[in-house]
Amino acid sequence: MDTFCLICREFGLLSSKALQQAIREEDEICERLNLLLDILVAHRELCERHEKGVAQDHNKALAKMLSLKKRQMQGVIRGSDVCVVVCTSADVVNMWY
Repeated sequence: MDTFCLICREFGLLSSKALQQAIREEDEICERLNLLLDILVAHRELCERHEKGVAQDHNKALAKMLSLKKRQMQGVIRGSDVCVVVCTSADVVNMWY
């Protein structure tokens, strides 16, 4: 009978240790998944901000090009020097890239 009680006690300790290890592993997995989620959310927000900034830069460059083209057409109509407007247009294009 002593052997049976000893075996029961050992299995009880083994069971509690296995439960503690399972809880510890579950906590570690949850922490890693939460970290991954935070990283993915931050990446998505960074991409959205980057795309928004690129779109704004693109719109500004297009507005400048439109303005330069209007000036170029007005210059041609008036007989002004077209080279100045074309050089300024090239500068805007170089700035854009």
